[in-house]
Amino acid sequence: MAEEKMCVDAEEVARDWGVSKSQAYKIIQKLNLQIREQFPNAIIVSGKVSRAYYNRCCLADAGRKKGSG
Repeated sequence: MAEEKMCVDAEEVARDWGVSKSQAYKIIQKLNLQIREQFPNAIIVSGKVSRAYYNRCCLADAGRKKGSG
């Protein structure tokens, strides 16, 4: 069984959002800026974003939409 990684990369963001990898990197950059503002001492990995933050901010609406139909 594959272990889920702590970070989401541009390939996964592109797949989830249906955008190019270039656009996915822009989304990751924006999310990392938000993390940096909320948690100034957070460790940021360039080109990746925390899976927990990504799931909470980007996939929460998708889960609600699926369940509300």
